[in-house]
Amino acid sequence: MLPPDFLDSLRRAGVETRTDPVTRTLYSTDASIYQIEPLGVAFPGNDVELSAVVELAAAHRVPLLPRGAGSSLAGQAVGEALILDLSRHLTAFAIDPESRTAVAQPGVVLGALNREAARYGLQFGPDPASADRATVGGVVGTNATGAHSIRYGMAADHLLSAEVLLSDGHTARFLPLPLKTAEAGARQEGIQGALYRFALRLRAEHAETVREHWPRVWRRASGYNLNYLLPWSPAVPPRWEGEAYPPLPPEHINLAPLFAGSEGTLGVLKRVTLRLVERPRHTVLGVLPYESIAEACDDTPRLLSLGASAVELLPRMLLHLARAVPAYARQLTFVQGDP
Repeated sequence: MLPPDFLDSLRRAGVETRTDPVTRTLYSTDASIYQIEPLGVAFPGNDVELSAVVELAAAHRVPLLPRGAGSSLAGQAVGEALILDLSRHLTAFAIDPESRTAVAQPGVVLGALNREAARYGLQFGPDPASADRATVGGVVGTNATGAHSIRYGMAADHLLSAEVLLSDGHTARFLPLPLKTAEAGARQEGIQGALYRFALRLRAEHAETVREHWPRVWRRASGYNLNYLLPWSPAVPPRWEGEAYPPLPPEHINLAPLFAGSEGTLGVLKRVTLRLVERPRHTVLGVLPYESIAEACDDTPRLLSLGASAVELLPRMLLHLARAVPAYARQLTFVQGDP
């Protein structure tokens, strides 16, 4: 149960908060198999109310769980905490076509951002399958990506800066900084200074440990992106077109990618600046049949050598199941024979 004085403080701050059984039941599930009833649900209406929730929760030691669309598949949007529904009101964004960037609040639906960006021939590179409902905050929080990850990488690779509410209620803005500037930031008091001290110490004293023990893959949606603090990666997306990977300036450090994939455990995203990429003028889809999954996997290196920007495996079982649903069956007329 939420402390009564905490609830009173939220109401005085103007934050809509619900603790009734119906609301708590509705927010006890996401797209995963899990069900955990929250302590309550808050609907901050603007930046001021969002800051008030985080600050009051810190003072009353109430756990928080930021939530977007609830499209997460591993239970990231459910828990025994006060749920922050950021999708109802925090939905403002702006696109700068000249700099190819977008500034967005966490509740913006990625599909809506991409539709507006398309007017300028741009898009957000990572394209999770849930983009028509997933929010920017959730996409960043889970370091999401999609079928075109081999070209565009993950959300962390396009997160230029982040305005974050830390666990003590204070706001911090993280962006690429020269090392000397970051060292000055490390002398600050509070959580922000501690984060910079940690990052600089990791870079100076433990870089080789990270390189030695880090998973030998570039696509990794879970955990903290400590390798971005170096910056370094053991591998590169096969079709990555940038000059460096991770895409960070040399002799700079950026703590923003550290929040990508952290699932709200390091702070609550208040606003993010995203890099946009040029939207392809034309796309072509090739459908290739294989006798087995093993044969399809063995052919993947050859397909990559042809310049494919996405390679997806669709098992025979899924086609059979889709043909059993009339709405999907009508979309499979181009598939000939019995797959």
